[in-house]
Amino acid sequence: MAASSVEYGVSKRGKRTLIYGSYEYWIFKTNNVGQTMWRCSKYQVFRCRAYIRTVGESIVPGYEAPDHTHTGNVATARARAACCSGDE
Repeated sequence: MAASSVEYGVSKRGKRTLIYGSYEYWIFKTNNVGQTMWRCSKYQVFRCRAYIRTVGESIVPGYEAPDHTHTGNVATARARAACCSGDE
């Protein structure tokens, strides 16, 4: 996967989402070291086990190109990123 920038969006329920590539991730858990684990938003639908770990705004090396069981949805990801970016 080529280097992509990390963007953030907002889910339908107002929760923060991470958008990386054309995939969307939801917060799964945060450990006591300060790393946040983001699970693919299609975990329940497709049993996708892809996840990303971040520290602050940067991705932890080794977790930047997970394997997904489905294709990404660029339109949905970009719409969610646009809704919270403040660029109008």
